[in-house]
Amino acid sequence: MVPQFVAGRCLALLALIVAFSAATSFDATAADAPGDSSGDASADSARMEFFEKKIRPVLVQHCYECHSADAKSIKGGLRLDSRDAIRHGGDSGKAVVPGDPSASLLLEAVRYESYEMPPDGKLAPHIVADLEQWIRDGAIDPRASAPRAPEPSGGGDVDGDGDGIAENGDAIDWDAARRHWAFQPALQQKLPAIAHSASFADASRRLDAFIRVRLTKENLSPAAATDRQTLIRRLSFDAIGLPPTPVEVDAFLADESPDAEERLVDRLLASPRYGERWARMWLDLARYGEDQAHIVGNDRSLCYPNAYLYRDWVIAALNADMPYDQFVTLQLAADRATPDDETDDVALGFLGLGPKYYSRGSLEVMAEEWDDRVDTVTRTLVGLTVACARCHDHKFDAIATEDYYALAGVFASTEMFNRPTDDKAEKNKNGQAKKPEQSIHIVRDANPRDLNVFVRGDVKSKGDVVPRRFLQVLSPGEPRKFDRGSGRLDLARSIVDADNPLTARVIVNRIWANSFGQPLVATPSNFGTHGERPTHGELLDDLAARFVADGWSLKSLHREL
Repeated sequence: MVPQFVAGRCLALLALIVAFSAATSFDATAADAPGDSSGDASADSARMEFFEKKIRPVLVQHCYECHSADAKSIKGGLRLDSRDAIRHGGDSGKAVVPGDPSASLLLEAVRYESYEMPPDGKLAPHIVADLEQWIRDGAIDPRASAPRAPEPSGGGDVDGDGDGIAENGDAIDWDAARRHWAFQPALQQKLPAIAHSASFADASRRLDAFIRVRLTKENLSPAAATDRQTLIRRLSFDAIGLPPTPVEVDAFLADESPDAEERLVDRLLASPRYGERWARMWLDLARYGEDQAHIVGNDRSLCYPNAYLYRDWVIAALNADMPYDQFVTLQLAADRATPDDETDDVALGFLGLGPKYYSRGSLEVMAEEWDDRVDTVTRTLVGLTVACARCHDHKFDAIATEDYYALAGVFASTEMFNRPTDDKAEKNKNGQAKKPEQSIHIVRDANPRDLNVFVRGDVKSKGDVVPRRFLQVLSPGEPRKFDRGSGRLDLARSIVDADNPLTARVIVNRIWANSFGQPLVATPSNFGTHGERPTHGELLDDLAARFVADGWSLKSLHREL
């Protein structure tokens, strides 16, 4: 009889081959258009996100007045408001040649090398650099071939693609938007019919049942059981990131007891190296760093010499199998969740170690820092590209600009704070440590405030004030306002709410990807409509639902995988 752990991992590994040869890929018409860069789903998703955040707002703000369908007179026969138009160019030639910046007249114009566009002044160097990078990367452009003609009023999903996104400026149809697969509740699934046999009755092997169904559908058989020496190496590398020692291999090969594999897994999960191995995944998501690229000379004020305290907290939390909902909550709002235990506050390094820029009193600079927090929190924890709604409603997902500024207001109501490590540290007037090396790098509440929408992302063009709250598409009805301090604790609780359909799915998918080399959802930080659909949807939902039911235990999840 094949041991439980051997069978499970063999089935899972073989299923990965099936998953990525037979799964239906996402509808990315723009990504597959002639001339666009090709690549895996994550690369295409990143390029589309780059366009939405860095390129489209520039074109709208600086070019559309003279080079769009809405212009009073289209200058030079050039339109820049659609993918086909920008590539076709105008009277002087092609404005954009994907992959070839030197042949793209748009770059010549913004550099003032031939034409001088925009005519009222040169664009900032970093914007020109963004345009050059976009063209070099293939000029991926998700815009329709031509702007849509005005449609009858009525709002809703006017483009008929079922995502609830209104293409003509009308209100988002939230009911339609919530029908997207990732916004549906993640529920424990019934075992597939083929799995109702004695060999698949054990709940600890439920995932094998779902994979076996897929293998059968593709006329494939499970891989043969691996030998025990290979098995201990696989389990050791997966659990702790290190190979087993010769002594450990010999002991495992000599252990013929029926629970040898289970005890091996338990030993690996109890190893201190477990937290170190899996902290690497998390610290990458948290953009962990101890200094910043823009440090100039001897100015160390923007360094994080004690960032390692946050790193060590993450490692210890994972080793202790801290429930994931608590793990998230403390990193967003430890000072609010456990106000009587200051030792938890080091977890706030998740926010406190974010980028800081010079001229931090400037509204433009503050807006960039808020954008980092919104982007890091939403992509890491709920797998949505909310930062794409900074300048306009999200072009693909049901995320309004008001959603973005509702979350940005939470971070605008906080301040990065270098809390002294002890009473000996020299302090300035506001209680911060004068020397970064004598501080813990965290955040704390400042004066709570709601933000205006910055129209088209321009901090000088203010729209309506938006109350701090959670994303509407993930809220049942009208989202509740965050009115306790900055709103970080309310935000954390909204994210880890058991009824939130994304949080468990996202972390389960990340653990799966780091265990088997391929995720179930190929775009781990984008579960929106332009992300990939899951290759094994029922399996993902079953794992996510039971992950929550088991108390958000990451070690229990690892044990099953």
